[in-house]
Amino acid sequence: TPALGGPTSGRTRADEERWTARVRAAQQHMAEGGLDKVVLARAECWTAPEGTRFDPFATAAALRARQSRCTTFVFSRRDGTAFVGATPETLVRREGQRVSTVALAGTVRRDPEVPDEELASRLLDSPKDRHEQQLVTHAIQHALGPVCSELQIDNVPRTVRLADMLHLETRISGVLARDRSVFDLLGRLHPTPAVGGLPAAAALRWLQEHEGLDRGYYAAPVGWVDASGDGHFAVAIRSVLLRGDEAWTFAGCGLVPDSDPASEWRETLCKLQAVSHGLAVVPEER
Repeated sequence: TPALGGPTSGRTRADEERWTARVRAAQQHMAEGGLDKVVLARAECWTAPEGTRFDPFATAAALRARQSRCTTFVFSRRDGTAFVGATPETLVRREGQRVSTVALAGTVRRDPEVPDEELASRLLDSPKDRHEQQLVTHAIQHALGPVCSELQIDNVPRTVRLADMLHLETRISGVLARDRSVFDLLGRLHPTPAVGGLPAAAALRWLQEHEGLDRGYYAAPVGWVDASGDGHFAVAIRSVLLRGDEAWTFAGCGLVPDSDPASEWRETLCKLQAVSHGLAVVPEER
């Protein structure tokens, strides 16, 4: 049973105030030369209607139906928790000597009163979003370039339309110079600047000290690998951790020096909505 309108969010005004303070702190650190970009994430807690619990497989099915262009995943653990999501972001795909990935950065919320074409044009013309997209693209190029004999990168990003938002995406593909498993490539790519930041080590240190969030599985690689070393891994964004009648949805935003805290807050609401609209419940067992 879809739980639309049923689950209640624990979001408060204080959550937005803490978010704004963290964005300002990140911008101060960037102004001092410590960072070029950092991806700040947050979680939001949801409670199922009385007498029900969240169902991981029904939630995964609802997300798959609504987010048809995404990779849907669900992991159910023996302790009763489950990690579920529908992610639009490929981290890496290996097929023989061929390797492919995408740089996904830059977001605008879809608006029923504004044509998608107009929103796509705004996104492509946004200096902030194009800069963020370029940072991710260059980092992936730097990671894959040394292990590829050929590397093709789109000259101009395209827009990808999802159920709730549009993203900028640059497609990247190449030919490996020698045999490498998908795990070798994961080690070079994860975490990309789309979920961590730049420089990577400095961004991760800043997040550990200031983000105030145990990400757990959020933004981790999720996928499969076969005996030959081929595989496909996505980035576990647009995800939710479920446990009984509680759910924690996750969202992050890439911050650059000219980011606006209010706009980034609204972007997290849109990304959280993409997951919370798929939450599904079943009657509590008695």
